[in-house]
Amino acid sequence: MSLASIIGVADSMTWLGVGNVEGVVLRADKHAIPARENIQLFPGVVGYQLPSVRSVVTLLSPDDLVIFFTDGIRAEFLSERVVGQSPQLIARGICRKHCKGTDDALVLVARVRERPP
Repeated sequence: MSLASIIGVADSMTWLGVGNVEGVVLRADKHAIPARENIQLFPGVVGYQLPSVRSVVTLLSPDDLVIFFTDGIRAEFLSERVVGQSPQLIARGICRKHCKGTDDALVLVARVRERPP
């Protein structure tokens, strides 16, 4: 299980994870350092062996992508440049090309939008 809370006013996301649902922020800015940030996953099983967890706050910028994916998806897609595509096309492409086929496979893709003035 991975959780994220996006606070638009602060342009930030607070997130944490337990188990094997990974999360990553892919930066839209080609010169951003780091170019991506991964959620810190804690070992354990939700409902059985829940460890002590600690959330992390990550700053977000317009057009950054937030992607969550289960362990039925190979993380190889992270080496592909997908920032300019629509979230729906990105999710569809990840599932089609990187699904292991031996486990559940789920991808959630969200694009950070600019706050209205």
